[in-house]
Amino acid sequence: MKILRLNPTSQEARILVQSNEDLIPLSRIIEKGDVIVGKTERKIKIGDEGGRQRVSRKTITLELQITKLVSEDNALRVQGRVTKPTEDVPMNSSHTIEVSSGTDFKLKKANWFRYQIDQLKDAEKTSQLPTFLLCVLDDEQASFGYLSPSGIKYNGKLNLRLTKKRLEEKKQDDIKKVAKEIVSRAKNMQVIIASPLFWKDIVSKAVKDLDPRVAKKLLLANVSTGSKKGLNELLSTGVVDKLMKGAAITKHEQLINKLLEGIAKNKLSTYGVKEVEKAAISGAVTELLISEKLMSPEIQDLIQTVESGKGHVHIFDTKSDAGKKLLGLSGIAALLKFKI
Repeated sequence: MKILRLNPTSQEARILVQSNEDLIPLSRIIEKGDVIVGKTERKIKIGDEGGRQRVSRKTITLELQITKLVSEDNALRVQGRVTKPTEDVPMNSSHTIEVSSGTDFKLKKANWFRYQIDQLKDAEKTSQLPTFLLCVLDDEQASFGYLSPSGIKYNGKLNLRLTKKRLEEKKQDDIKKVAKEIVSRAKNMQVIIASPLFWKDIVSKAVKDLDPRVAKKLLLANVSTGSKKGLNELLSTGVVDKLMKGAAITKHEQLINKLLEGIAKNKLSTYGVKEVEKAAISGAVTELLISEKLMSPEIQDLIQTVESGKGHVHIFDTKSDAGKKLLGLSGIAALLKFKI
């Protein structure tokens, strides 16, 4: 994502979408009631009505007040009513602008919340970061995934038998199998190999023997298991933090861990709508954690109260590990400046 212009005074931003990853933060920023200006195609019939006609497509620029946002795999379909008529499209008629990779559009809001501007800037920053190949393994399995600013995408596993009792030759076959999988998947990505004990070092050496270029992009880390749980463990390690510094997924994991620690020790943290509202009104909220599932006009009022008190707002993805933990705490929580 690239922010081409951001002017909170005029309540307008101009944004260039550079990849499908950009659609995730945009789906949380674009809201019903906002105004979008962008290009779309319109079918034009050419020829006499009574005779033979052909249909041609014409690219036009429309301004819509948004009534609905539909998220698809590779696009956001922004539906709304035309606020500035053109020669082809009348005022108040319904139309759709598709936001996808390569789309350049303007977004106008009646009011930009500070957390929305922060989300936009964070998305621009993290969208420039590459995707990483992850491999976690133990003596029974190797699990693979891809790490991007939006989170971890699990991508299968290999069953292994690296126990002490197994013949050395068979162990080496399994090690080579993991190394070949890493080399075939790596392409131009940085690679993180993690394991308990020494398996990561052995696989790293096997990768070096297969392809020294891939070996130069390897980073090693420690995890307790080679399962999907091991992939999520990487989020709390210094390795991922170093690579993905500033990415929302790392920041959210750190915030939820701090919150859970505070709850366990009864220190400067709270959760639940009523408790958080009370803290916000008192000006005690320093970090507000909200599941995207809870977003509503009432929650927007709460956000405004928190931002007025100089607090920061974080919207959590319900599919992320941190987001699931937050949902387990009612979907809303806060870190506090002082006790209520």
